[in-house]
Amino acid sequence: MKTTIYVTSLVFLTFFLKISVTAQAIMDIGTGAVFTDANNVRIPGNLGTNFSLKDDLNANTQ
Repeated sequence: MKTTIYVTSLVFLTFFLKISVTAQAIMDIGTGAVFTDANNVRIPGNLGTNFSLKDDLNANTQ
């Protein structure tokens, strides 16, 4: 009985209920300079070693 109700509901919703569906894609592009000012990290938490992401790590950029 439950299966019949589910199937009937599914058929009704699929074929007889007209709903308009639209989709929209949005792309946002941003440009600008990026600077690191103060990126100091201490791992783990309050008792760990303090190091700077700006001064201690170097990126190989071209």
